[in-house]
Amino acid sequence: MSTITGQSDQGAPYFGHCGFIAGNDWLNEEISTNAIEVSLKGEAVPMATSSFVAVASRCSHCHAMECSLGDLWNNNCEQQRGLLDEDVQRWYQAYEATMYNPMIESAFRSVVKRIGTGPWGAGDWLGDSQRSFLAVWLATGLLKDVSLDYYAYSRFCENPANQCLVLDDVAC
Repeated sequence: MSTITGQSDQGAPYFGHCGFIAGNDWLNEEISTNAIEVSLKGEAVPMATSSFVAVASRCSHCHAMECSLGDLWNNNCEQQRGLLDEDVQRWYQAYEATMYNPMIESAFRSVVKRIGTGPWGAGDWLGDSQRSFLAVWLATGLLKDVSLDYYAYSRFCENPANQCLVLDDVAC
């Protein structure tokens, strides 16, 4: 997981591309090195304490026919605002234990304690980074005993103008 980046550069390993993901062995690498025992149907079983979960936000620019790219970059399109409820629901449903089979609820609660994310919903979809942060913050706040680690970074290549709206002027 340490080789997944959202940065861009003309040199290696990016070569002008947006981010870098190794060609193999990148997903869930070393995740199973730490495990806890959880109860499934009354039997103790080991479960990894970390994982990678991908949650898709709603595409803001897919329905923004009347918005220019510049307006999307600067969060000036109504379509970027109308997705808050849906994105809160998507995030909540991905991490709420009761959304899964009742047999694994206690195991899920034992493992999911922290969620780390970056500018979810504000990258390639050209969503509003401030609204997207609000969605994950609100949805995570609804979860019991789960905290949010939000990572804002200045080398955000999918929609750099938008990420600058949550950073100071020096970082941009």
